Amino acid sequence: MAEHNRIGAWGEDRVCEYLVAEGYAITERNWRMNHLELDIVAEKDGWIAFVEVKTRRNEGEKLSDVINPRKIARIVSAANGYITSHAIELKPRFDVAFVFGTPSDFRIEYIPDAFFPRLRTYR
Repeated sequence: MAEHNRIGAWGEDRVCEYLVAEGYAITERNWRMNHLELDIVAEKDGWIAFVEVKTRRNEGEKLSDVINPRKIARIVSAANGYITSHAIELKPRFDVAFVFGTPSDFRIEYIPDAFFPRLRTYR
């Protein structure tokens, strides 16, 4: 496994621990549909949270640096596939978790409702 993949998996592990401590149930990790992926799917209080995890050694990145319209569209498409294939009736939410640092010294920044999917309009 490449170093960046190990670091990413480590960050996802830390976010799962954080979510469980906050009362979430983790229902999926690294769920894939074709070429799309959801890092973490968690449930709490009638909500299903689709969590995108970004692990970085150094702080400084902002949400807008890592979540662009194309990334949002990919996450929303994957979430739609997940909801449809599992017949989910919970309210969806899109969260982002940053993990900054190293295993010996890290910080998690969790952003609930980090973005909202674009709604399609029909004429």
